[in-house]
Amino acid sequence: MTVIFGSSNEIQNNYIGTDATGTAALRNTIGIRMTSDNNIIGGSNPGEGNLIVGGSAGIEIDLSTAFSNDIRNNQIGTDVNGNLFPALTGSSGIVVRGGASNIDIGGFGAADSNLIAGHVNGIVVEDAQGVSIRNNVIRDNTVTGVVVSDPMANRIAIQDNAIYDNGALASIWVTTVSVPTISLTRTVARTDCKMRL
Repeated sequence: MTVIFGSSNEIQNNYIGTDATGTAALRNTIGIRMTSDNNIIGGSNPGEGNLIVGGSAGIEIDLSTAFSNDIRNNQIGTDVNGNLFPALTGSSGIVVRGGASNIDIGGFGAADSNLIAGHVNGIVVEDAQGVSIRNNVIRDNTVTGVVVSDPMANRIAIQDNAIYDNGALASIWVTTVSVPTISLTRTVARTDCKMRL
């Protein structure tokens, strides 16, 4: 597990949780755990993205001290060729919780897009504020693509994503959250979107 404590770090061009070829997953709990601010995981330029695999989470952003963090242009849950690993059965691709705020997952262009695949849930947002999920490919997760599951979640924007071939529950599942706190636009979800209040 890679743990980021300090501020203003850049984590780029790494294989985390795989072997050196990027084709075999290694024993791992969380790929990256971040509890600090103003960090960038990946980047918009070629060669800056990371390959990240975690047994319980690819990336976990936790605590109110984790604010203004960006996640761009990473492959989370696949091998270097985009193929699924067979045994990420207890995992989420990205988890944002614990009062984390102002988190950008993806960005405004295709160069910022993350591939998040092969988990139980692609992205999980719990008690977090100001989370932007934009221009990502979220596919082949066994339960949901994106789940927003805490009444303290606020200002969650889901825009311009391709979310498809996820599991039986929904591509996007929003529960116990007030409707005005969620913005959902220009996202292609090839299965269904469900909201339970």
